[in-house]
Amino acid sequence: MSIATFGLDEKKELYLGAFDGMIYKFMKTSPTAVVDNFASPTGFTLSQNFPNPFNPSTTIEFAVGTNGHASLRVFNVLGQEVAMLFDDVAQAGRVYPVKFDASHLPSGLYFAKLEAGKQQLKRKMMFVK
Repeated sequence: MSIATFGLDEKKELYLGAFDGMIYKFMKTSPTAVVDNFASPTGFTLSQNFPNPFNPSTTIEFAVGTNGHASLRVFNVLGQEVAMLFDDVAQAGRVYPVKFDASHLPSGLYFAKLEAGKQQLKRKMMFVK
């Protein structure tokens, strides 16, 4: 299990979010699987892709602060769009894991760009064949 994020709730119980999309709740000494996407993000986020560097695919997670149209696109270093990963209505409070397969692209630096409303975030990604 690779841990993507963690947090405590109001009862000081530990929750771990894994890159496989599962959420684990730690009770005393043993983890118990809980529901998928339990964590409720409170804002506009674009997580760093994992793994990074990657070959040939990677996962990018994002969340939006308000319901509305969102797009997640990938660009090369020349600013050319090479992939549209998400172009739809996104719900606030939900984490969207999106897989990016770059097997048809050359090795190099790429940028993931999330846009929703007037907000935008970018992350660098390194593809190594």
